Amino acid sequence: MSDNCTPRDILQHKNGMSVQFEAVTLPPGPQYPFHICAKRYPHPDFRATGRARIPSGGGAAQPVTLLLLHSTSFHKEIYEPVLERLFSRTADGALHIREAWAVDCPNHGESTTLNAGLLLGPPYDEYCTFHFLKSKMSKG
Repeated sequence: MSDNCTPRDILQHKNGMSVQFEAVTLPPGPQYPFHICAKRYPHPDFRATGRARIPSGGGAAQPVTLLLLHSTSFHKEIYEPVLERLFSRTADGALHIREAWAVDCPNHGESTTLNAGLLLGPPYDEYCTFHFLKSKMSKG
């Protein structure tokens, strides 16, 4: 766990379910010029005991860590309702999840704000959509 972890409050949804998370921001480095924003969602059972509850029926799989990546025009929080459902399914022994990590692309969500200065300048200002719009493909 990075020193950059910032504990956050429990996220409460309208349906009464909640998911606790920690926000994490990795600073740019020599190998990668962008900030990376992510959220860690520990499973409630694992958070309370330090280990995931595994049913006593035998043959249970080891708990896993999920890595959640979003597509274009979304952000890491898109998975929060899904995580609520997945975490609630662990009570019946169907799933064994230790935690989930949702990561923002450098030009989406919270990461965009931190990376704006770099993204708006060369060479990144001509990436993705802008590059596509300048291409022959978009001229139809």
